[in-house]
Amino acid sequence: MLQFKADEHQSKVLQMCDILKDKILDEKIVMSSTLFENLVSQYTESQSWNKLLNLINRCDYNNCEPSPRTVSFVKKNLVYCFDTTVRSQLKDCIESFEVKFFSTTGREARREVK
Repeated sequence: MLQFKADEHQSKVLQMCDILKDKILDEKIVMSSTLFENLVSQYTESQSWNKLLNLINRCDYNNCEPSPRTVSFVKKNLVYCFDTTVRSQLKDCIESFEVKFFSTTGREARREVK
């Protein structure tokens, strides 16, 4: 996905990301931290904030293995989200996501699920 940097490919890459994300989530396939980071990067770089929000909201212990670096990347780029409602939703979603995946309580809960 990251090999297509030219603007001329942007819509095709987003379309591919959407198809991939839907297939992964529908088929309950686990996203590695690298795949999750690539999807997040594409949605962030293209400012597809609602798609990013949808992706993050649908992640749980069974389908995602995120890294804190990816969450940090999103937080830094929220300044480019000019829709205040969506930005607020993303902030809340990211906060919950961090607690779920990276807090002590979240890590313990994750161990119980697996």
